[in-house]
Amino acid sequence: LLHSEIVECHLSDLPLSTAMRALFGALVGSNDDTEHVLKDLLAAIEAGKVDDELWSKCLALKDVEEAIDKEWPRHAVRKASRKNIASVVGLVSRCCGILEDICTKLEIPSQEMSDDDELKLINCGAVLSHLLSSGPVSKVPDKRPKDPLAKALWKEQEHSRTLGARLIDITLRMLFIEGFTIEELDHLEELGSDTPEPGGVTPAMGATTVTAELIWCDGVGPTGGGNLKVTDDMRSNRIVGLKLLISILLRAAPSEALVPKEKERREGEDHKPGSAAAVAAAAAAGATARRPLMLDTRALEYLTHATPSSSSSSTTTTTTSSSCVAPPFRAELFYSLLSCALSYDPHGFSVPYGGYFSGSKEEEFTQLCLQALGLLLLDPADVHAVPEEATVTRRPQEQHGSWSYFKWVSPRPHYFRQMLNSVSGHDEINFMVGGVVTLLGTVTDERGTYLPKSVRIPEFLPELLVLVFHIVSCEKFIATACKEEDIVDLALGTLHVAAEAHEHVPDDNVTFLIWCILLRLSAYREVSMAFCDPFDGDIPDDLPEVKGSFLDILWIAAIKQLGEYFASAKCNPFHKSVVESCLYLMVNSAPFVESLAPETCHRFFSLVERCGKCVQKRSNHRGAQLLPDLLNILETVLQYQYGSNGTLAYGVMARAKTLQELHKFVARPLTQGAAGEEQTSSVQGKAPGTSGDGSLSPRTEISDVSATPMSEETMAVWRMNVKLHLDPIVRLVEAVLPDLEAKVEKQDIANPEEAKELLPHCVVGLLPPPPVFTTRTLASSELTHRACEHCLVACVGSGPLDPLWDNGDDHPASQGEEEDETEDGDDDDGKVGSASSSKPQHLSKKGEEGAGGSATTTAATAAGVVSPDAGASKQMVNGAGAGAGVAASEDPQPNGRDPGHPTEGAVAGSAAQTPNPQQAAGAHPNVT
Repeated sequence: LLHSEIVECHLSDLPLSTAMRALFGALVGSNDDTEHVLKDLLAAIEAGKVDDELWSKCLALKDVEEAIDKEWPRHAVRKASRKNIASVVGLVSRCCGILEDICTKLEIPSQEMSDDDELKLINCGAVLSHLLSSGPVSKVPDKRPKDPLAKALWKEQEHSRTLGARLIDITLRMLFIEGFTIEELDHLEELGSDTPEPGGVTPAMGATTVTAELIWCDGVGPTGGGNLKVTDDMRSNRIVGLKLLISILLRAAPSEALVPKEKERREGEDHKPGSAAAVAAAAAAGATARRPLMLDTRALEYLTHATPSSSSSSTTTTTTSSSCVAPPFRAELFYSLLSCALSYDPHGFSVPYGGYFSGSKEEEFTQLCLQALGLLLLDPADVHAVPEEATVTRRPQEQHGSWSYFKWVSPRPHYFRQMLNSVSGHDEINFMVGGVVTLLGTVTDERGTYLPKSVRIPEFLPELLVLVFHIVSCEKFIATACKEEDIVDLALGTLHVAAEAHEHVPDDNVTFLIWCILLRLSAYREVSMAFCDPFDGDIPDDLPEVKGSFLDILWIAAIKQLGEYFASAKCNPFHKSVVESCLYLMVNSAPFVESLAPETCHRFFSLVERCGKCVQKRSNHRGAQLLPDLLNILETVLQYQYGSNGTLAYGVMARAKTLQELHKFVARPLTQGAAGEEQTSSVQGKAPGTSGDGSLSPRTEISDVSATPMSEETMAVWRMNVKLHLDPIVRLVEAVLPDLEAKVEKQDIANPEEAKELLPHCVVGLLPPPPVFTTRTLASSELTHRACEHCLVACVGSGPLDPLWDNGDDHPASQGEEEDETEDGDDDDGKVGSASSSKPQHLSKKGEEGAGGSATTTAATAAGVVSPDAGASKQMVNGAGAGAGVAASEDPQPNGRDPGHPTEGAVAGSAAQTPNPQQAAGAHPNVT
């Protein structure tokens, strides 16, 4: 004891309490020694004097992983990095060398893992995680700060690989070390060789053979392996490796995401839906949700797009360029993460309150697996895809076959996305379907249990949404889910996630992902048909009780969501995309609709009426842009499913006058051009955009009054689309309505249900040939990338790895931290897909704030006896009256369509007006 390192200090120079604590700590083995060594190491890093003796002490400590979070807060590590970056780079390189030496030694069959080697692996991983996660934070959005460590990591070396590539490779090797993260494999002499092992398969992109025995858990991947004997130490070591991998990929990204503060600010503001303050808040939230967080994506580029050379081995460290050698064990990592995540049992052996007794370690490990997997499925190239061009169309009646996965989901070869799409085994797909449905179903299970709080909802639902967003692009997964009758449960679970409060994740990103998932599902014919089956499950609380099919639930939810984002779609690109996704979901499922419920028809016709009145009253173009799609839905249902949709057909007859007036409006010829209108109105002293009598011109009556009049070409496209879908509907009305009115008057019917029975049971010959319907889905784009990125980064920063990015807001050193920004054109050498070289393309602003106030929009008519025509006002009963509505005082931005298809035109965007709070009162649908 007298010769111990603790007592060698001058005890006379220390306070009595400190001296006694040091002596007592040496006797009982407290962690004071660990705390002192870590503090000394951080001070040595800042001073630039990390000697071998101090570093050896740190490597020999047994509780560095537990103490380093407290002793190395982010602001302290960041301060040391700013003062002496050379010392940080040197320590990172030293840790990397130690890890490489240990892994190389353990590759020899006769070598075994020693306790010293295990301590070095854990301690080096902990130190590296904190050094890499303490990168600079950008004070200016979209601008990357100077990061000397990142420059050193990816600086090309003449005779060796970059330090960043070496770090990634050694991290992957750490995750598959016998006796450390996997059990001992006595029967394997060499891992990762080119000779296929029993149970091995060859994955995509030419990777080497996958060793089944290396995969952490059975489920997905080659059969015959799977580490079933997982100890707590192995799980802890896997967490060390995953923490290091995530810190390499994200760097300071979780510190960039100021989601909690932003969300607290938004929740503190009680804005009326549709008000100017609410629209301004939505615009600010959209700008925040679109801000790039991962400013340096070279590590992700290397992991996802590096291709192996012909002579590379999965475990051999070469000295060639990092661009020519693939990272090792990528396939094993993908299968391990996916299998561990989807095999988690949230119910705790399916017994009440079992999830509480299973402990939080298993859930935290599952959350880390989902976070790492979600990050690996990101592709920085998606930011180059313009959101307006992300909608992909397909005509199933003309284009036989299935969707082409890689043409619209992944614009370039992506290792992990291809791995996900290559999963094809029957047992593997069943495992994936069961795992996803079980995890998404925890919300429904918690609501349906008789015992209060007996089912615990996991914390990783946002990360699960990111995985589901990618999985639903796999046709084999969808086919199996439909065959096993699990597709409705999957969609229902996704809807229930929308009703859950996500503390640290932006609402816009979660809502966007949910409707992207539902839109992608509706693009499959089998899914839309399955949605038409009768539904008696648990409906989300924010939706009304409906007796009908699951498609009724989806349509009502889509109309409700459309109403909530209707006013802010002009200024928030995520809201605009959600509005389009809601519309396209109804367009995709319209050919398969069977017997829509009256509640669904009420809301749908309310939306159509409001959009039609925006045009007829020449108030503004709020809602007019939705009219072509809504009429397309109505026409498609009448053409393909007339016989089973009597309520919808009767609702058309009850609105004959409105539809006929709209038809006359779009049939009128256009007046003189924009230049002539402006010149004439200016000469006569009238407002721009008005005709000779002072009324709105046909080209400006669906645009903002204060905006520049639309071009004749744009207006002509909009009229053509409306007329194209309205012609068959008006033709049906003219053929059916006279006879229906006569029968109603003759039999003195005052009940809509009885009046519907008088409709013809078949309209063959009354309508033109059915048009070829078009289904739409959403490809990868800048918005999908940002939504997934923000969800993952926010969850990482508030999840099990929170201490890595804890800025210590109560610490004075964390306030007002100054960072030097990268100058324009100041590019690092050897970067691969860095933020400065791949700046995202943003939507252009198509107008300025309008000077005038918006016109008042008349609310929909109440339910009751409504005449389809003036001559039959006392005989007809409106069975599908306006019972719900959308705030038609605001209009979304134009839909991104294929201009080559005549049915997909859209009105060009125009200036935004200051919304009238009174017009947004009907934003939330409600049944009358």
